[in-house]
Amino acid sequence: MNQTITISDNFWEYSARANFYLFPPTDTYVKELKDVSPIFLRAIPFMMVLTVVEWAILTLAGKARNWSLHDAIVNFSSGSLTLAVNSFFLRGIEFSGYLWVYSNLRITTLPWDSIYTYLMAVVGVDFCSYFWHRAFHECKGVVVFQSVEMCFRVDIMRLCFSVVSEYKEVALGWSFHYLHHSSEYFNMSLGVRFSFFMRIIKWVFYLPLAALGLPPPAFLIHNQLGYAWGMWYHNDACPKFSKIIPGIGHLIEYILVTPSHHRVHHGVNPYCIDKNFGQMFIVWDRMFGTFAEEREDEHITYGTMSQVNSNHIFDNQVRPTIEVLQRAASMPTFGDKLKALFYGPGWAPGTPRLGIPEDIPDMRGRKRFEIHLPHWFSAYIFVNCSVLFYTYVQMAFRLKAVTLWEQRVNLAIHLLTCTSVGGLYDGREYSVWLEPLRLLFYLVSVLAIPIFSTLQETAVVVGVCLVSLLTWPRVSAITLSRATEASATAPNKVN
Repeated sequence: MNQTITISDNFWEYSARANFYLFPPTDTYVKELKDVSPIFLRAIPFMMVLTVVEWAILTLAGKARNWSLHDAIVNFSSGSLTLAVNSFFLRGIEFSGYLWVYSNLRITTLPWDSIYTYLMAVVGVDFCSYFWHRAFHECKGVVVFQSVEMCFRVDIMRLCFSVVSEYKEVALGWSFHYLHHSSEYFNMSLGVRFSFFMRIIKWVFYLPLAALGLPPPAFLIHNQLGYAWGMWYHNDACPKFSKIIPGIGHLIEYILVTPSHHRVHHGVNPYCIDKNFGQMFIVWDRMFGTFAEEREDEHITYGTMSQVNSNHIFDNQVRPTIEVLQRAASMPTFGDKLKALFYGPGWAPGTPRLGIPEDIPDMRGRKRFEIHLPHWFSAYIFVNCSVLFYTYVQMAFRLKAVTLWEQRVNLAIHLLTCTSVGGLYDGREYSVWLEPLRLLFYLVSVLAIPIFSTLQETAVVVGVCLVSLLTWPRVSAITLSRATEASATAPNKVN
């Protein structure tokens, strides 16, 4: 797979097209896996431009409260960490399952350069995306595989993940998806806030396409395009299309997922729960009874039922899954342990699979969790997290040219930064000693291995590390003060 990317005249044009699935069939005809372009990676630059444009529009429209710098930092840092785990650690693991099914179980073979294969890929990938998304919310994912002339036979594999709604604990499938819904702001930066746990399971839902003979290059291309398409409609600045262009707008909203549809999906209002799962086509929701229109008379409250009062980048990735595993371990019987994993998060012994709907609280109009830090402290976090995101992008653009060791060092930088900066956000005392160690490790790594492609970029990052080290005494004082305050008030908190 050719993943060495250079800035050319059509770089931004390509990035823009990737965000909106503007690839004609011939541009997706690729015969060999090694020739598949990293489309999602190339979509990121224009995606970031759209994020800034949305912020400007919201500010000019007097809706600046709908956008938070700290939330955007957490979103992009979470996305950077997940992409680093996927690119530098899990790369290819989940795709091996698709290749195996395609090589051994497919019932037909679709040509790689056919318009029919193109249409099958567009519709099929999105159809499977609807079901993995719905399964992680509703525990209704069912994947069927039939073996052909193998030493063993798999008739039916049922993958049941939760939940219908989340409000006290999180069940296993939802715990993987929880991070994406935990933000109480809805804007384009939210599109990259996803967990690295998702990749471990999500691939299973696309295996029927392999069985039907969709060539692996076609799957990779359209899976990336579908995911890139899902970025732009995470925005609060775009009104209903039917208001902008009546008639045509109504038709678009009947077929395609729009910001209005996806705002409903991220809401915790009662009418929003488990609605609008589509990634590109909203028609799946209309067909299967999971569609809900955005209501103009009711403000949408975003987030999850159990409000996340934290901006810890790494902790928010792993905490939901740890909690559900701990809850399962606390159950008295083996059957109850399994139910705690695969039933709804509202389930308790003696209750229905999805718990009691009447127990779900009404979260409309609740106050958002907000963090208030000195401007210079916010700037410190912003600069270091921006450099982290650029660190991933730089090496990912040259993935074929860097060694496995260099990739692991990049991943270590991400894990250390997200843990340490997450501690700064939450006022954790451990960050007082971890942050300078993290900066020193980053500094040595940048000087020792070619993380960046030019000396100028390396010099800038070295400068950021040195200035951050010089700033650390003030950062340390603020962090210790917040940790002491949190410790003093902890006994008075109501759980």
